Parts: sequence; structure tokens; C-alpha cells
Amino acid sequence: MNKNRKLRLLVMSDLHAVVNTDYSDDTHLVFKSDSSEFADALLDYIKDLNEDFDLLVCPGDIANKAQPGSFLQGWKTLNKFAEELKIPELICVPGNHDHESRRNEGVFDPKHKLQFCEPRFPRNNFDECTHFWAWHWCPIINEDYNAVIINSSAYHGFYDENDHGRVAIEVSKQIGDFIKSDKFQEKPINFLLCHHHPSRMDYVDEDYDFEVMDGAAQLIRKIEDSDKGPWMIIHGHKHFPEIRYSQSQSVEPIVALSAGSVSAKLHPALMNKTSNQFYIISVDIEKTEKYGKAIGEFETHEWTLKEGWHPSKSENLPAKGGFGSPSSPQEIANQIKNLFASKSEPFLEQSDLSGISSDIAYLSPTDFKRLISKLEKIGFATETVGSEIIQVGKS
Repeated sequence: MNKNRKLRLLVMSDLHAVVNTDYSDDTHLVFKSDSSEFADALLDYIKDLNEDFDLLVCPGDIANKAQPGSFLQGWKTLNKFAEELKIPELICVPGNHDHESRRNEGVFDPKHKLQFCEPRFPRNNFDECTHFWAWHWCPIINEDYNAVIINSSAYHGFYDENDHGRVAIEVSKQIGDFIKSDKFQEKPINFLLCHHHPSRMDYVDEDYDFEVMDGAAQLIRKIEDSDKGPWMIIHGHKHFPEIRYSQSQSVEPIVALSAGSVSAKLHPALMNKTSNQFYIISVDIEKTEKYGKAIGEFETHEWTLKEGWHPSKSENLPAKGGFGSPSSPQEIANQIKNLFASKSEPFLEQSDLSGISSDIAYLSPTDFKRLISKLEKIGFATETVGSEIIQVGKS
């Protein structure tokens, strides 16, 4: 963690790596002779950002359709990124494409190759790996944070389980009991990492969503009941990026990042909604501790065929934004209205908003749009750049 007490995460989800030309229509991450131009360009781009990270996080689908050799190639690439970017911790979970549940010939256990690969997966610690593969989850205890990683594809290969994710009710009880125990000491922030989404996302494909992780509501209830500090969920699978808040019994909701795919070719329903993306998450530890919920900012970087890698131009998850703001859009709009009452000028410049600038920065993209809308309703026009307000004037 840096001296400003910011915990920094690099999030790369749904790699869908392939080797040679098989399934190359599914992904940009194609390996030939152990190398990939796409992976090399991505690594060079991140290096040029000159950022420091505490964690590299991947919420699964490292492979594509369990193609032989694809998982190992993708997993080695993630380890290479962690090593070359000097990231001390790599946290991953498997996805439905990583389990060999699609392949019937000669496969006696869909997870066998994941359990016995080198480097060890998902953790380079024998006891943690043993716990993960025995119970389909594992706790990770760090000085600065706690994490729980879940195999939401654990039952793939049985009946219709391939169609959705699952966390067993018994597993949720195990996790809840562990979090309540003395082994799980309260930290400034906790992470829950899974592949499948914990709540339905019918709006992505504008159709019923049956891929959701069964049992997730029970798990979230157990986490909330434990009262062991703020939580942030990170998942992939849908390739649809967004920041949202979980359904909660509390005024301190869990923040959820739905990560887009870093390299899969997007299916038609998504092509006009998003792009290939990775994320930099910065958790403000001081404010997270103060307000009891995950508070921070994110950066989104995207890849397009014409421009390569660049800061996101997507509205869905813009180049910069936040989550967990202590103030609601209505509260901030009222504060801006009060600032006008104490000034004679017809405009407020960015410097005039310095007292509430961090609350604005920590608004989610949806709440930032709501703030602009609320200001318009009470008679103010705004000039914005990305997720920043440059000037506010009376309209």
C-alpha cells in the first residue's frame, strides 16, 4: 500500500486465451510459439502508465472453451505480468471456460488439470490450494486486506450446471462462520472474488439471465451479517463492465465491479455497448475506514481495432470514475446550490468546488449523471470533462 493509504488493484478478466489458430475467432489473445502480440502490447501499455499496484486480480475465464494448453498459457501470462509489473500479490479464480466440462473424451474430472498445473493455481501456497479445491473457496489473509475467493464453476460438468454459476448453501455457511471467527480479523477492506455475477443482469442481453450464480444471495447475507468491515465484489463472466451496489440490509452496501473482458471478441449484443477493457482500482483506505464502506476511484483502459490501447471512451465505464461516495447526488447538488448563495459570481469554477471535490470524484458513473441531472433541474448548467465538473453556472 502506498504512503497515501491507497490500495491499488489491476483487474484483468476473461482473457479467453487460445493457442495456435483454434478458436481464434473467439479472442484477440492468440498464442503462437508461446508468444502473443496482443499480450506483449498490453504489457507494454501498462508499463508505460508507470503505476504501482498491490494486487493483480483475475476473475476467471483464463482459457477459452477448455482448449488444451490454453489455460496454462494464459496462467503463465498472468504470472509474467505480475512479475514484470512488480505486483506482489496475484489473486485469481477459475471460470467456466477453464474447467474441462465441455470435453468428454478422456476427461474424468473437469478440474483435474487446474489442480495440478504449474505454477500452482489459484494460489502459490499448497495449503490454500488444498482448501480451495476441497471446499470450492479459500480465505486470503493479508496485512492490509482480507479476500475470499470462490469457484463458482465448481459443479460444471454435472447435469445443467454448465449454464450458470453456483455457490453451495453449505459453502456460504462455512464462509460466514469463518468470517465471524477470530481467524478473520477486521481489516480496512475485504474482497470477494468470483467468476459468475451474484445478481441477475437481464439488461445486458435484454433477455432473461439464467447464468447468475445460484446461492449468491445467501452468501451476501452471511457476509453482511458478519459485520467485519466493508466489502467489494469483483466478478467477470458477462463481459459487461459496470460499478453497482449490491442489494443490502444496510446503509453501507457492498460495491460490485462487473469486469469486462480484456481480450475476448465481443458478441453482437455487446459490440455497441462496451469494448475490451482492464481496470485500475484505487481504494481510499482512510475514507473507507471512516465511512464503513468501500470508497475509491477507478480508471478504465480499452482496446479498439483502430486505436489499440487507450483511456476508455465508453460511457458505460468511462476513463475515470468512482464508487462509494459519502454524499448522494442530491446532497452534493444542495451543497453546490448553497455555494452559489454565498457568492455573487454567476459561475463556480473547479477551485470553488474543492471542499466537495472528493465526494464528486467518488460518485459512480450513474450517480455522476444523476448529479448533473439534478443540477439542471434546479437551474444550473455544468461543464464537465469525463467525471470532473470544470464549471457550474446559472442556466
